Amino acid sequence: MIELRAPVQKDAYERELGVAVDQVALWQTQPQPLTGPWSLLLVMAAIVLLVWQGRPLLQPLVLASSWLLVLLLYQPQFLPDWLLAALLVLSLLALWQWLPFPAQETVPRLWGLPMRPLLWLLATFIALWLVLSHQMLGHWVIDDAFISFRYAYNLVRGDGLVFNPGEAVEGYTNFLWTVLIAGAMALGGDPVTVAAVLTMLLAVAIVILTARLAAELVGPLWAWLAPLPLLISGPFLLYTTRGSGMETALFTMLVLASLLALVHNFWMLAGWLVALTTMTRPDGILLVVVGGLYALAHMPRASLLQPYRLLHPRHSAAMRYSLTFFALYLPYFLWRWSYYGYLLPNTFYAKVGGTQEQFARGLGYLWESSVNDLLLPLALLGLLLGCWAWLGICPGTRWPIVVLLASSIGLVSFYIVGVGGDWMPEARFLVPVFPLMPILAVWALAGLMQHSARWLPLTAGVGIVLVLLLLPRLPETTSHTTSPIWTQNYAVRRQREVGRWMREHTPPDALMATAVAGAIPYYADRPTLDILGLTDEHIAHLPEINLDTGRAGHEKTDLDYALQQRPELIPYRGSDLFWGHPVFQANYQLKNFPGPEGHGVRMYVRKDVLSWFGQQP
Repeated sequence: MIELRAPVQKDAYERELGVAVDQVALWQTQPQPLTGPWSLLLVMAAIVLLVWQGRPLLQPLVLASSWLLVLLLYQPQFLPDWLLAALLVLSLLALWQWLPFPAQETVPRLWGLPMRPLLWLLATFIALWLVLSHQMLGHWVIDDAFISFRYAYNLVRGDGLVFNPGEAVEGYTNFLWTVLIAGAMALGGDPVTVAAVLTMLLAVAIVILTARLAAELVGPLWAWLAPLPLLISGPFLLYTTRGSGMETALFTMLVLASLLALVHNFWMLAGWLVALTTMTRPDGILLVVVGGLYALAHMPRASLLQPYRLLHPRHSAAMRYSLTFFALYLPYFLWRWSYYGYLLPNTFYAKVGGTQEQFARGLGYLWESSVNDLLLPLALLGLLLGCWAWLGICPGTRWPIVVLLASSIGLVSFYIVGVGGDWMPEARFLVPVFPLMPILAVWALAGLMQHSARWLPLTAGVGIVLVLLLLPRLPETTSHTTSPIWTQNYAVRRQREVGRWMREHTPPDALMATAVAGAIPYYADRPTLDILGLTDEHIAHLPEINLDTGRAGHEKTDLDYALQQRPELIPYRGSDLFWGHPVFQANYQLKNFPGPEGHGVRMYVRKDVLSWFGQQP
């Protein structure tokens, strides 16, 4: 954006004259360096580390080449080039270190070439794609993320974990994510940038955990196939490596880490991880049930009939798992109950009912997600074929893992139907179990190949069809050109401008009422009444009238109550709920103001405060 400033001139009729521009020429005063010193220092340190570990010379060469490639391909975007290159270096080191590389002597050669170097190159491709997809498809952030950012901001400045200072309302459902963002903000970090960096690193962790979890079923070589469908899944990339500002990536990573700890029978670690998962999002409670049943299944049958062994932590896996879970989660739960006054978050009361319409909407959400992304049908097909292929030959220790993964997917699906789905673009609620779905498909593939190589053409055909169906959908989620994601990004930019204008031109106690309680309140830093009730206790606890007939989370409101609070300002976007109300029509006037980022700001202003802006009703 170019801003031109000049003294205001008036013509003979006292009309203000603007700036007339015939031409604007821009040029770079000096060549831009290829990289910054921090990125160069990081890649040099990574090379020294690889050499010190005795890694093959190929790895430092590939790392340096990939780093240069990202810098050369870089186009100006949300994350600077040096940061994107640094994220690539960290991703490569993590993938090379923790992906399940099979021992060289156990791996067949492929076309006469040793397998391990090929796997290193595949890991490099994964890292490059995760980083470059952020550039090719674009970063994005959704308006709801700023609700958590506002809670984090108020926590950092000492007002507590609240949306409006002095009002203890639990209008967020991602405690751990909000606290992480608050910690970064306390250190001077911008929450949008911090969230983008964290989600990209979490995407790498998810790929690693997916492969390691698959290796428990099919061995380290087959396990490399499991993360590949995620790389062409629009929803997965959208809510992980490309940002969103939401807690989805953290929640997905903790789900996988919890399941891996359960599979390895690390019961105390699993209890801690499941507690962190539930503190990240309340639906993590489903994992508590799955993990407890899995722990009970690992006890000898004789112990299940002996109460002493069942309740003794030394003999009972379920008891060790449960005690460690409650040791972390119970203090948190008691704190939030005493702090906010309700057993469940305020958003639950605002969004969830119990009608047939809600269940129908949840089924529609599940069906649409399955048709668009195909990973859920792939998991169901893999489960059926896998059970048939492995029946009688699968080691007994692996069947509980299959049940663990399948039951996790099933419970999440039932949960989605129960709460009526979600309004956000793509399959956000299914992303946490997306990694489990290709694991079941790879398990089926390995089982079919145990029977006969005749299944190879069929499975290869299924893989090709999957790629051909998923790849064309990726451009549909771009944030560079017109798409639902671009629309969300654009809305946040416009709402940021409205919020900045309010912060610059209104007193600190000016009350705003809005149906888009994200970026506007965050940037405005003004008391805000959320007329949809996500952060308002009164509206959230209204009876379920007309609930589940509209968009999820956008159905409850009380306009009489909202107008009784006498908000001075109502932003134009989201104000349509008020338009037919007589009190609104009599007391508010639509005004246009120049915005700080070059757009106009449309705002309904209460008539008795028009003097704030030098205007009269």
